[in-house]
This record gives sequence, structure tokens and C-alpha cells, in this order.
Amino acid sequence: MKFIATGLTPYVLLVAMLATPACLILVPTPVHAANNSSKNDEVKARWYRYYNSNGTPTLSSVITQEHVKNGYEALNGSMLVIKRVPPFSPESYERAKSERERIEAKRQDDRNLIAAHVSSTQAAAKRDQLLLDMSGRTQYLGTQLATMQMELATDVAAAAAYERRQKPIPAAVSQRMADKREQIAQMQNNISALQKRQDDVKAKYGQIIARLQYLESHRNVLISPKS
Repeated sequence: MKFIATGLTPYVLLVAMLATPACLILVPTPVHAANNSSKNDEVKARWYRYYNSNGTPTLSSVITQEHVKNGYEALNGSMLVIKRVPPFSPESYERAKSERERIEAKRQDDRNLIAAHVSSTQAAAKRDQLLLDMSGRTQYLGTQLATMQMELATDVAAAAAYERRQKPIPAAVSQRMADKREQIAQMQNNISALQKRQDDVKAKYGQIIARLQYLESHRNVLISPKS
């Protein structure tokens, strides 16, 4: 099998099983003591290998357009594969681009969240103040509701008294009862809406506070990667 090596220095020793066990390439290089090797050499890419459409392997110390086009393997100083990169395709590029844009949009949302609330502590304080205000409003409406219900009960008792005496209920009493019932229904709706609003605030700020707490301990997620 044909072997192509590019981007190699004149004094490099490569022992690489590139296509089959029978394919062995030797290039002269100075000999270094074994104890000079580093653990970093085992995880750091030194060479990049791809196979063209004919199955011919090409080894290079840099990534070229052909590497990207065909897909390639990254090898460490011991010629062991430490990473495989699939061939480039417009579809995979667009998917990767969309994912990068989604992540960057989320990153900007996080920055906006910090700009709006500063910290999880301040967000919690804001939530508590909102809930306290709504709780006070709910209590006030509840007091009004109780008063209306008492007034309605008085009118109902008066109407019942007229009926026991077999007398017609005055129009004014009937109108007051109708008005009170309508007002009570509206007040109950207002209280229910306010209680729902309290639940919404708890849920909303729960998510905000949880995200801020995460960002406070993972500041690196706010940093955009370098192009």
C-alpha cells in the first residue's frame, strides 16, 4: 500500500501501523531517553492521519483541508489514536452551527439574567418583597370579601323575614342582594387571580434563583469561546 507523509521534519522517527500490520514506516530521528517522555505526550496530538478515496493513508503534523474533507485521526507521540474526527459535510456543519448559536444565545440570556438580578441573593430578596406585597393585598381583599358576605347575609335575612310575613321583598333589598352577589363573585375572582400570581412568582423566581446560583459557581459558562 502506498504511504504519503507530509509536514514532517527530516529527523522524525515514526513507527505507525497505518493501513495494515504489514505497513511499517521508519524515518531517522535522534534517540531520546525513555525517561524524557511525558504523560502529556500521551494525550497531546502530534500527528494527523487521513485516508483518501483510494484508501491511501496520509500523515501530517498539521490539519489540512484534505484532513477535514476526508475525516482524520489524531495520534499522540506514541502513534496511538487519541481522537477521530468524522468527514466534513454541509449538513453536519449547519447542525453544529445551529448548536453553537443556540449555546451562544443561552449564554447571552444568562448575561442578561445577571444584569437584571445581579445575584441569587438579590433575586431572592426581590421575590420575597413581591410575595409580601401580594400577601398584604390578598389579606386586604379577604377582609373586604368577608364584609360583603356579612352584608349579603343581612339582606338575605331581611328578605327571609318579609317572606315569613308573606310580604313582598322590597325592590331595594332584592337589588342590594343581586349587587352584593356580583361584587362577591368579582372579589373571589380577584383573590384567586392574586393567589395564582403568587404561585407564578414563586415558580419564576425559583428558576431564576437556581440559574443564578449555578452561574455563580460556574462563571466559565458566560465566556464565549475564541473563534
